[in-house]
Amino acid sequence: MVGSVRSRWAVVTAVAALVTGGILVSTPAQAATASIGVTTPVVYADSWGSGIDVTGGGFTPSSTVTLSVDWVRDSDGSKVHYGDTTTSASASGIISVVGWVPAMGPDSWTDYTLTLSATSDAGDSSNTVPFDVRNPPGIETNAPSLTTAQFMDPTIGLFVQASGFTPGETVAFSAVYNGTNLPAPTALVADTYGSVSWQYVRTAPAAAGSVVIQAAGATARWSTTVAITGATIGGSPAPAGSGGSSDPVVPVQATPRGLPVVSG
Repeated sequence: MVGSVRSRWAVVTAVAALVTGGILVSTPAQAATASIGVTTPVVYADSWGSGIDVTGGGFTPSSTVTLSVDWVRDSDGSKVHYGDTTTSASASGIISVVGWVPAMGPDSWTDYTLTLSATSDAGDSSNTVPFDVRNPPGIETNAPSLTTAQFMDPTIGLFVQASGFTPGETVAFSAVYNGTNLPAPTALVADTYGSVSWQYVRTAPAAAGSVVIQAAGATARWSTTVAITGATIGGSPAPAGSGGSSDPVVPVQATPRGLPVVSG
């Protein structure tokens, strides 16, 4: 194993178990009789940070209120229950929960929206608050080091994902390999997860050394270094400062699931 990245298969397995167990249900829409809100609707995958702060009103005085986090399927409204907690409404029908951390960390899945809603034992129901789940800020590569053969392998190459940008933000990559500026995309647009990705496959001569990568936008800037090891392939590397223009610029779609794993 040359390298690996954060895996979310534990969450995938848990969700599969929930669906298999019959917790995936379709719930008809109901008119809200109460209202809730969260102080920070933006959360990052795998962590609730300091927790969820929820305020609300319009509940039956002194009723028991259940706050529920669910994945709601965008296509049909069916739900996969994610976690819940209870609190008591005040004599004025107000609730306040500070720092609630559900047992499972937040995540993003195609065709699902992570939401928060509330019901009470007196029959009250609230509006639904969607969470904006983004990839954790930072920059990741498919491996901390690559051999020259892997660097030139079109099925591997160098894969980079940078996150923590505002969705829609323009992000520029730059990369320097042994003093050589590599061709890199300079106007990628951050996706709904706040991420951009790029794959580079070396087609010119490859030698041991390193690739220094930067990703910069208006709100964030990240950098990382990937070591290149192994014997020189294809002759002498290009002189420092040359562009290596024969190598294509290949932006790829960012993913909320993590990066490819390089093995060998």
